[in-house]
Amino acid sequence: MQTSQARYEQAKELAANFFFVKRNIKAPAEAAKGANFTYISYRLLRPVLKTYYWIFKQFNRMTSWTSPASIVIFRELLTKDMKGVEFGSGKSTAFFAQHLGHLTSIEHHKGWHEKVQAWMKERNISNVDYRLVEPDEKEKPFPAPMLSYFPEGLETKKGFVNYVSELLTFDDNSIDFLLVDGRARTECALIGIHKLKSGGLLVLDNAERDWYKPVHEAVKDWPCVFTTTGLTDTVIWFKP
Repeated sequence: MQTSQARYEQAKELAANFFFVKRNIKAPAEAAKGANFTYISYRLLRPVLKTYYWIFKQFNRMTSWTSPASIVIFRELLTKDMKGVEFGSGKSTAFFAQHLGHLTSIEHHKGWHEKVQAWMKERNISNVDYRLVEPDEKEKPFPAPMLSYFPEGLETKKGFVNYVSELLTFDDNSIDFLLVDGRARTECALIGIHKLKSGGLLVLDNAERDWYKPVHEAVKDWPCVFTTTGLTDTVIWFKP
């Protein structure tokens, strides 16, 4: 099995391919909108980037809704001797089941869970532990043992204590891959980093959002590969 550094170097090389978008153009702030170069450039480039992603997905339908570069990296780095966890399910579930030995997928929406579960059964996908964890009936606070994973003053996501608690069913240093693309992403990532093995991959989708800054801060010393669609980012960290 590759070392964390070797995986990182391979991922970095894959992401550098000329085919992939390298920069998020980012929507201008409300105050900056108007007849200026930045805003006009954004309005012109946005449909081009959306079309680029749409075309990529036509040739890569059964994949996660993450950046094109990240999908190529997953195909190359994930192996059948790995165990993974994803928050948020769908086509990504089938994709990761194909590339991992075992996947635990955690979904909060009952209707979507039923649809994906039936769809997986039709395709005989048998290496997925597919869990439905609906929002808490009452907005209970995170218990003290879980708060110890979070930086002081973190404003936690209400209604998803049980959802995030699914990570506590895993031993520390026991999983190889974690995709955070569902609810309560900051909380999931901050606990999940303890569950990853050395060399494991932490993946945060829509990582450009300001409220995920605590995640970036927690893993600031980990090697990471930045990928983007040009409109939203998928960042992959490699646990030392």
